[in-house]
Amino acid sequence: MEGSKAAMCWFLLFHDRQASKSWHSTFDNAESAAAAYDEAERSYAELIFGHAPRMEIVLVAGETLDEVKRGYPRYFRSGGRSDRRRLLMQQTRSLAHT
Repeated sequence: MEGSKAAMCWFLLFHDRQASKSWHSTFDNAESAAAAYDEAERSYAELIFGHAPRMEIVLVAGETLDEVKRGYPRYFRSGGRSDRRRLLMQQTRSLAHT
């Protein structure tokens, strides 16, 4: 249908800063997404709210995963900070030699 919007999805995004790992779950209805978010907060409570928090969990809505990736890029990066730094240095050296 021309002009109609895509169906809204909900994405539960997880990011473990210490392990430099991220993952997500996708839901097609708000109730299931909210229930999963509540369960995730209970399951990871110590890692989110504890003495040394390392987990982030967010629930976001979007029409596509690509849209969410653009809005929340940190949850979709692979590798840790040192991996990203090494890649940036390689790209910089490559540009310097061209």
